[in-house]
Amino acid sequence: MIYKLFSTIFYIGFIKRGQSSIASLIGFLLFSIPIPLLIRVLIFIFVNIVAFFSVFQYTKANNLHDPKEAVADEFCAGALIALVFYDSIAFGFISLFLFRIFDLLKFWPISYFDKMRHWTGIFWDDYVGAILSVLIVFPIKVIWL
Repeated sequence: MIYKLFSTIFYIGFIKRGQSSIASLIGFLLFSIPIPLLIRVLIFIFVNIVAFFSVFQYTKANNLHDPKEAVADEFCAGALIALVFYDSIAFGFISLFLFRIFDLLKFWPISYFDKMRHWTGIFWDDYVGAILSVLIVFPIKVIWL
C-alpha cells in the first residue's frame, strides 16, 4: 500500500485539521530548496507522476472520489508555486496563501474541476487554484522588483 503513503504525503492527510494547508506548505518549502531549477523541474515532474498514480490507486482501492486524506494534490500545487517563485520566497508565500483561500472558497473555474467525477479532477482543481494565484501575484512581483 505504498500508494497510500504517497497519496497522503506520508500520512499527513490523516491529521484532523489543516492537512491540506500543511501538505501545500511542505510542497512549497521542499521545492524552495536552492538547487538548480532544472533539477527542481525534473523532480517536480517525477513527483507529479508518482502522485497521480498513487491517488488513482488509492481512490480506486477505497472506492472514493476525493478523499480528504489524499493531499498529494495540494502538495503538488504548493510545489508548482515554489517553482514559479523560485527567486522570491516572499511572493511565493503570498501566492501560496492566495491558493489556500481559493482552494477553500472553490469559486469558478476551480469549482468546475472540483465537481469532475473523474479522479483527475482531484488534481486539476488545485492546479487551477495555484495557477490563478500565480497569475495574480506574478505581475505584482514583476512591477515590485
